Amino acid sequence: MGKKSDFMKAQLQATLYNFWSSILYLEFFEKWPEVDNAFPGKTYDSLTEDEQKVLGEQVKTRKGQIQLWFYGLQASSKRGRASGFSKCITKVMSANLKGTHGPSAIEVFLCDNNDIKINVSMQVKVGTIDKIMRLTEMQSLAEHDLANKSEEFRENLVAQAKEECQRHAEAAVADVEALCAGGAEQQIKAIEGLSGMFGDLLNTVFQLSGWHASVYVGGPDPRLDGQLRVYR
Repeated sequence: MGKKSDFMKAQLQATLYNFWSSILYLEFFEKWPEVDNAFPGKTYDSLTEDEQKVLGEQVKTRKGQIQLWFYGLQASSKRGRASGFSKCITKVMSANLKGTHGPSAIEVFLCDNNDIKINVSMQVKVGTIDKIMRLTEMQSLAEHDLANKSEEFRENLVAQAKEECQRHAEAAVADVEALCAGGAEQQIKAIEGLSGMFGDLLNTVFQLSGWHASVYVGGPDPRLDGQLRVYR
């Protein structure tokens, strides 16, 4: 990292330190008076060692609640932007899986075969087949019918499936290229979606593990003429 980024990182660390250092010690009890709640009429200095341990546990719980509140506030205020950014990431990642897009040969066959669909739907209706097994039964019947078709028919079907897969892949790649070529406007949307997306992730981590985590992201901000910014 260059001098500029190191300087801005130091600024951010100083800001965080000034905030959190003020609530880690006595001022924390003044802003969120756990002493008054747990030990009415007593001051922190008058507490016994055992009472201070009890107070410490309550403060630890309160810190976790505050952290969770920050995560929730961040996520709720930017949920829409985070959702949009997550969809962009999904498109970028899935565009590399060209061979997995589109239907299989059996699915192409089922699209043109209403008899199988009607047959299975009737069996589901009368209770012969469980609704959950509907798709499995349709695929099984399609495989049986395909086995009785000519080799040429099956090869044409496979070719159709491959063409459809290629079409899906090309559409996905085009979407990604459009996102990457979106310029400053698209970049701003991505930056604004970062905090909400990470907020949801960190909230989930805390809920599942009880661990607190932080993520630092930084880079040139088009809203500030490309100046470097760092976010926590």
